[in-house]
Amino acid sequence: MKQFTINQNSLKNTSIVFLLLFFTSISFVTFSQDLIVLNNSDSINSKILTQSKKVLSYLYVKNGDVKKNTIYVPSRIDDVKKGFYKSSEIPVDNAFEEKNPQIIFSIGSGYSRLFRNQTGDAMMDQVNNGFYIDSELLINYKKKYGFGIKFNYFRSKGYGYTLLINDSYTGYVLDEMIVQLAFLGLPFKITSPLSERSNMVFSIIPGTTIANKSFSGKNTHNMTYGGFGFEAGVGYHIFPNKKANLAINLSGIIILSEDLYSTSRFNIGVSLNIK
Repeated sequence: MKQFTINQNSLKNTSIVFLLLFFTSISFVTFSQDLIVLNNSDSINSKILTQSKKVLSYLYVKNGDVKKNTIYVPSRIDDVKKGFYKSSEIPVDNAFEEKNPQIIFSIGSGYSRLFRNQTGDAMMDQVNNGFYIDSELLINYKKKYGFGIKFNYFRSKGYGYTLLINDSYTGYVLDEMIVQLAFLGLPFKITSPLSERSNMVFSIIPGTTIANKSFSGKNTHNMTYGGFGFEAGVGYHIFPNKKANLAINLSGIIILSEDLYSTSRFNIGVSLNIK
């Protein structure tokens, strides 16, 4: 009987230890006790880790898993109530997860003006202006730093007279000149939040340009050349929803080659960015 009593006490002690460990683990999963209220009236039940003027990091529970999230735009937060919930059983239906890093694809178009002096050649001066299209694939890390690849294509054309010399004719003929510029670069971008639904993006993009100048009239010929350079720009992004944003972009492309002085240009345009 004595041996049975000892075993019963041991079993009781073991059960107590097991229950303590079990409830400790449960309390880790359902730890939420702080309340974050966003200015769109959504609330997040969480455990706040760090809070400063620029960032707020917290843990929350979603589908039984503990997740970590960071808000980099303080203006999105209307109020923070630490210790708001005293119970460990707190619903997390309003909690959302912001994935990091993010892959962002963008496509845009706009107007370009070449950096060049007036030459006095009517045809050359006509190709100073034109339209461009571009596309970009970016990996955004911590919602602040971005790395990727970008392609920009510019096209313009002008009309004028060129000198034609051949066996049957010597003289000036009406001709069409087409200028095409393709810039391929590796962007590095820094994002600076402005509000809950807008931010500024600063970029510098080292890359290379291939330029082609062709004549498609009677005096048919073309020239192709290339050079290295970089693009620097700034964009103002507006977020209509969490999956996409619209941007107004200003940038300049500088080509570091004396032969390509006419391909350096200023761009203004708009783009659609999809996460």
